[in-house]
Amino acid sequence: ILKHKNSLCLSVYSQICMAVMGILTMPVALAHVRYSLTWETGMLVGLSVLLGAAGQFFFFQTIHEIEASRLSSLLGLKIIILALICMGLFREDISAMQWVAVVLCAASAVGMNFAGAKITWKGGLLLFCTLVCYAGTDILAVRVMDTVEGQSVIWRAVGATALNYTALGIFSALLLFKTGWKNVYLRDAVPYAFCWYSAMLMLFVCFGMTGVIYGNIIQATRGIISVLIGVVLLKAGFPNLEPAVSWMAWGRRLLMAVLMMTAMALYSWSLNS
Repeated sequence: ILKHKNSLCLSVYSQICMAVMGILTMPVALAHVRYSLTWETGMLVGLSVLLGAAGQFFFFQTIHEIEASRLSSLLGLKIIILALICMGLFREDISAMQWVAVVLCAASAVGMNFAGAKITWKGGLLLFCTLVCYAGTDILAVRVMDTVEGQSVIWRAVGATALNYTALGIFSALLLFKTGWKNVYLRDAVPYAFCWYSAMLMLFVCFGMTGVIYGNIIQATRGIISVLIGVVLLKAGFPNLEPAVSWMAWGRRLLMAVLMMTAMALYSWSLNS
């Protein structure tokens, strides 16, 4: 984004790269799973593609307004939207202890990087749109996994990821008429696409093993990880990627890290109590 100043191009080119990765992954997955090619599967994948593409676009727009490590932490608010959707639309039973864990997780995610410039209305609205789209894609990821037939949760997750991102990449390729084709865009999108696709493979497996809400609580630890990466970037001399913060901010981040681990422990305890 800093190099090309174009969120749409990064969305389109990275998703085309991920489609290639999905196509390469699919034959491996087919040795262990079988796809159920029904209208329901098509609708689920289609909705996932639309929400996934929208989520990526809104995320790249939001990153213009909110610095990367701070935004990574704020994405932890997705857990509240996700819990409300699961409870309201799918009638999932969420206990009082689980709600405490959800709120603690969201609070710690926001508090992790509360330092920095004030979030504008534009940044806040873009963040909200990103959260809604990402929450929807998480739910749809589990639904798509349910349509993939196989004994292993891991291979079903791999198969669902390959199917989702192949379809998303094909859809994104339709937008090339707007972005045009430049080899440099494709080249520069590859590292991001590889990181994202690899993360989605592991996230789908996580959702299959733990459920979408608990998986998101665990995923919120990205706030801690992004802060640590931010320190490395700052020490390495990249202030344009990560601004410096005070020692007071570091103390708050430590406290929020403890709250986040507490949230994970509470939710885990609630599942076994």
